Amino acid sequence: MKKSVLVIGGGPGGYFTALKLKEDCPNLKIVIFEKGTKRRFGYKNLLFGFGGAGTFSDGKLTLSPDVGGWLGEFIGEAELLNLLDYIEKTYLKFGFPPERVFGIEPKEKIEELKIKTLKSHLTLKPYKVRHAGTDGIYQVTENIYNHLVGSGVEIRLSTQVKHVAQTNDGFELELKTGEKAKASFVVLAPGRAGSDWLRDEATNLGLKFAASEKVGVDVGVRIETPFEIMSDFTNLLHEFKIEKFTKRFDDLVRTFCVCPHGQVKIEEKDSLQIINGHSFANPERWSANTNFAVLVRAEFTEPFKNPIGYALGIAERANELGDGKPLVQRLVDLRDGRRSTWDKINKKGLQPTLKDVEPGDLSYAIPYRILANILEFLDNLELVFPGLNDRHTLIYGVETKLYSSRIETREGFETAIDKLFVVGDGSGYSRSIAHAAVMGVKAAQEIARRIDNNVQLPK
Repeated sequence: MKKSVLVIGGGPGGYFTALKLKEDCPNLKIVIFEKGTKRRFGYKNLLFGFGGAGTFSDGKLTLSPDVGGWLGEFIGEAELLNLLDYIEKTYLKFGFPPERVFGIEPKEKIEELKIKTLKSHLTLKPYKVRHAGTDGIYQVTENIYNHLVGSGVEIRLSTQVKHVAQTNDGFELELKTGEKAKASFVVLAPGRAGSDWLRDEATNLGLKFAASEKVGVDVGVRIETPFEIMSDFTNLLHEFKIEKFTKRFDDLVRTFCVCPHGQVKIEEKDSLQIINGHSFANPERWSANTNFAVLVRAEFTEPFKNPIGYALGIAERANELGDGKPLVQRLVDLRDGRRSTWDKINKKGLQPTLKDVEPGDLSYAIPYRILANILEFLDNLELVFPGLNDRHTLIYGVETKLYSSRIETREGFETAIDKLFVVGDGSGYSRSIAHAAVMGVKAAQEIARRIDNNVQLPK
């Protein structure tokens, strides 16, 4: 199995590395190792599988330099915009629906929404969004998979890489099966779900992590409300970010992953049940509700160094209160300090799109500071979306977004070890499909340049 380029991870960072390499170096030998399987509609494990975790949460491309990562700081905004355009055109070529584009027209209407939000002491960040939906993204990734295989890329599914070792002439991968794989170039793209593995391997290889004064994590809840409450915004923008720094604690709070006509769903991480949301492109699958996350940025200074453990601890507490399930609560019950029950939820009002939850009291799971920030933020959102603060608005918890440790890199996201690259959300540089894909393209460009400079590759 001595190949030229080995890619660990079959998400956007990994498969865009392979796509671009095959475009620039058609004869190059490439193998992608993916821990999960090929996805099928209804497949429950969203964290692993060809296509990546984020791809199948909602099938949404956020095509902006301001949302989805920090790449502009490293490659410059002009280059980032050019690469996002390349990413967009590539996805369209593989079947992303061209008609489902939001956030760019009509400009005067979008500007009115920004002003309305600003008058409510909030900041709206609209951006270009393409939406395939949880139903449509399967065909897009199937097309990408078939194209790669047809162009000679070997894709090893259900194949877990245990260790990466440097050798005299390149790298050797040890697979969980006991097999060995060798190559001159390796691209590490395990995604956010594989960030713990990546951190351990980077430490073993002697790589350095970017220093930071603060370490943090996003913790919050998912809100579910009737579709009509936010339709003025979602019809034009589909997805958007609204944020503010709270008066009480000066903490950043923001909306995340807005899913019009969507469904609340569960993701599993390390046996924990964590809340998320998605939506379909097919109107026949639409719900009567819209759901979105409200996330609070929790930042810590020395000596605390385990924000991920802190966030997962909150999720674990919520699961314990729900006897292994996430919690759901009416907004009125949360504000009044009492638990919800199915009788209260079903008596009248909004019907939840996720039933496999336990009514309870989120205030027993979520720390006071985070909960106070969420309720203050909802008061401001009520000014923009009248009716959002209705008694029967549903709150699901806990939702959290974990940030990966950032590995120090250079041009093309090459690490301090020559010919070893790191891309995607697990690297700490991106947090979206589009930005992860951009990193894959940059790594591929640098590998192709090195090959043109007569780098000797094993045959």
